Amino acid sequence: MSAWCESPDPEQIEAGRRLGALFRETRAGRDPATVAHSAGISPETLRKIEMGRLPSPGFGTVVGLCAALDLPLDTAAHVWLGEPTGCPPLSGSGGHE
Repeated sequence: MSAWCESPDPEQIEAGRRLGALFRETRAGRDPATVAHSAGISPETLRKIEMGRLPSPGFGTVVGLCAALDLPLDTAAHVWLGEPTGCPPLSGSGGHE
């Protein structure tokens, strides 16, 4: 089976749930369809991400949602990694070590 067809592992599922919760909380009272449209995704995709049913959204989707929600990408990265959101910005060191 190809890597892209494999089921996500439990850590990836939990990371997706954290990210979905962050997007849901950040969206707050904003209309989901408006946010989804602004991010370039369907409202159904936004719903799946927010509910943790899409544990590994694509990078472009995450970037689009961050832009639509005026959410720093670093914050989303820290939440995905399970780090406190008060961590210093991720540097150009090649990622998380």
